[in-house]
Amino acid sequence: AAMPLFRPFLRLLGVDVTRMQEALRNVDTLREKIEEVSSVPDKFDDCFSERGWIIYDYMNLEVARRAIELADAGAYDAAERELVSYYSPDEVRRQLKFMIAVAAFKPRMRLAERAADDYEAKRFHACVPVVLALMDGLVSELSETRRGFFAEEAGLTAWDCIAAHDKGLTALARILQKGRRKTNGARIAVPYRHGIMHGMDLGYDNDL
Repeated sequence: AAMPLFRPFLRLLGVDVTRMQEALRNVDTLREKIEEVSSVPDKFDDCFSERGWIIYDYMNLEVARRAIELADAGAYDAAERELVSYYSPDEVRRQLKFMIAVAAFKPRMRLAERAADDYEAKRFHACVPVVLALMDGLVSELSETRRGFFAEEAGLTAWDCIAAHDKGLTALARILQKGRRKTNGARIAVPYRHGIMHGMDLGYDNDL
């Protein structure tokens, strides 16, 4: 709106006004795209956090969008199959490479790579407890209070991270640390930490 007023002065400063105007013509389209992309994290977490899924910075946006579309249509099981198929062994290993940059994760990498081997071999009974333990230990080491991922005082929020807001890691930790006091042999789709690590949930050995 201010461009007609600024145009003469910008020309005096040697600014290529024509190129600026071309760029400004696309502002509405760009705004729509930004609004769409910025709505994906909340929509994803609203749909899936109760099922143990949260979005994060390195997640494939198209996969998240497809899962949301399926969930909106009421096809939650199909949406979760879409997410499971995204996490192929190759994708797990690719994302694991990002963790090399985290100093506190380096001593944990050996076990994480073994868990990835177990995941590829469909030995879910072996990899799930290892991943839960690594999550707990990593957060404990990074936390000033030395509280693990599953501790109520862990402090898992951060302003500059998609995953680390109230609907993200905090909500996930709350779900995963639910009390599980009865032996359950049925298949579960959410890795409840207490149920698995204390031998109460026995049907956790599946790809979901």
